[in-house]
Amino acid sequence: MASFAFFDAVTAAQTLAADEFGVIGDTGSLEVAGSDAISSSGSVAVTVHGRLFGGLSAIHQLDGVLTLTVGETGRVNAGNDDTVFARDIDRAFVSNDGRIRSLEDALDLRGEGPISILNTGSLLGRSDGIVTASTGSATKIVNDGTITGTDSGGIDHLGGDFALINHGTITGEDYGVDAADIVNDNASSVDEVRNFGSIEGGVLLYALNDIVFNRGEIDVVEMGDGNDIYIGRADGSAGSVDGGGGRDALVGSRADDDFTGGLAGDVFVFARRGGDDRIEDFGGRDRIDLSDFGLSGFSELRPLIEDSTGGALIDLSDRGLTILLVDVDKADLRGSDFFFEVMVS
Repeated sequence: MASFAFFDAVTAAQTLAADEFGVIGDTGSLEVAGSDAISSSGSVAVTVHGRLFGGLSAIHQLDGVLTLTVGETGRVNAGNDDTVFARDIDRAFVSNDGRIRSLEDALDLRGEGPISILNTGSLLGRSDGIVTASTGSATKIVNDGTITGTDSGGIDHLGGDFALINHGTITGEDYGVDAADIVNDNASSVDEVRNFGSIEGGVLLYALNDIVFNRGEIDVVEMGDGNDIYIGRADGSAGSVDGGGGRDALVGSRADDDFTGGLAGDVFVFARRGGDDRIEDFGGRDRIDLSDFGLSGFSELRPLIEDSTGGALIDLSDRGLTILLVDVDKADLRGSDFFFEVMVS
């Protein structure tokens, strides 16, 4: 057990203990066939500017604190396991400017947390790009690069609070981001996604009061049973947004929005130049907020509603918005279905 710094080719597996470090320089490599390249425990730090390869995992961490820095020229790969595998960790910080690839998960980090991941490079897993669980704390991911799960998902978060800021591209076969919180039985996590880039495969969130702020592109957004908030801004688009259970607030962007509120009474908020939007399940205690349009009340709005083959169409096209209320008749709408003034709490 000893710290190391390699600037040439090494093929012997390494072990790091508490307060030790490993460095692979840009001219160096650590390539180990048939086993983990680095086995570690306690508080350790690994820096990779060259090549790191393990026949199983590149890094296998048990307990303690893992700090991993992969430089722009760094290449980290694994043969038959997760590239970076960490269990029962107290804390993890991963900064990747290079490339981390795996035949399984590129990063699989689980423990009490907190877990922080900063990616400006490439994370590619044949299964998931990233798997995290921070059951006693929070996971925060900032992505300015690419995160890809070719057979499963881009990011799979299993427990604890979750926050994602995405300016890059996240891609998954089954989902882009899945914050299922299965470790905590859907009971205690709060999830927040702020997207300025692209999330292909969609965003799936579950319990409690989650937030999605979208100024980029998301295939679909499916929120859970809490009182959730979806905010579309500028040309931010989502193929569809489903609020799930709870009293949700769904705010449209300048793109064409397709909203499903789900169970309970939801609020749908629209603004000028909001595109051609749809509400798939308007009814019950749902309300539509048109306070941005300067309408005096329902008597002024009523002539702008017409029955169409798809449902009741609210035509505010002179102000850049139409809203189709699917399978709703104009005659069933009342003034109490709308807000015409800004709500002040």
